[in-house]
Amino acid sequence: MSILKVDTINEKTSGNGVHIAGHVVQTVDSFNSTLLTTASSGTWVDAGDTITITPKFATSKLHILVYAAGEVYGAANQGSGYRIMNGSTIIYDNEYSNYNSDENTQRIDKVILLHIESAASTSARTYTLQVRIRGNGTARHNQYGEPSRMVIMEIAQ
Repeated sequence: MSILKVDTINEKTSGNGVHIAGHVVQTVDSFNSTLLTTASSGTWVDAGDTITITPKFATSKLHILVYAAGEVYGAANQGSGYRIMNGSTIIYDNEYSNYNSDENTQRIDKVILLHIESAASTSARTYTLQVRIRGNGTARHNQYGEPSRMVIMEIAQ
C-alpha cells in the first residue's frame, strides 16, 4: 500500500483546473436585503436574487441552496410560495409555505430550498428566486431585516 502526502496540489497545465472528486470547484452567492412588496395574487415575481454560474466541468453536480424570509398579511387563508428558476425552467417549487399567526391574517415565512442537479455542460446558466402569494393580501420578501441568500457550489464528480 502506498501513501501520498502533499502540502500543495498545483495544476500541471494552466487553465485545466484541479479535478478531485467531491471537492468544491467554485462557489457563487448572492445576498439580497432589498424589501420587495407585492400584492399580485397568483403571479410569480422575481425576488431580486439572481446568480449566473459557468460550470468548469460538465460532470459536476451543482448544489443550490436558498434561504428566504418574508410575510403575507391582510386576509385569512393566504400564503406565499418560492421557486428557483434556471432561465425559464422551474427547477424547484415549494408552492406555498404558511405559518398562521394568532390573528389568522398574517403568515410568516422562513424557507430553505435545496436543489441538486448535474451540470451536464460548461455553458453559463442563470438561476433566479421567485415569490408569489395566494389569496388577497400583500407579501413582503426580505421583511424584518432578514435578507435572502442564494449559494451555488459546483462539486467535482
